[in-house]
Amino acid sequence: MFDTTDDELIKIDDCIDTWSTRMASASDFQRLHNAISTNLTKISNNATDLEKLVHKLGTPEDSEQLRER
Repeated sequence: MFDTTDDELIKIDDCIDTWSTRMASASDFQRLHNAISTNLTKISNNATDLEKLVHKLGTPEDSEQLRER
């Protein structure tokens, strides 16, 4: 087992106190999670759309309008 001095325990306890005072509420984390999830979905959808457009380049579906998109 590890021998932990009182000073080390106090430092650990201080770190925990500092972290817990800075920790946001569960609802803040939920909002952040939802925003990140939404943005990742948008990025994924946009990347898929871009891939589809790139595959049309140099084909009969290629046009000036396509290239402007």
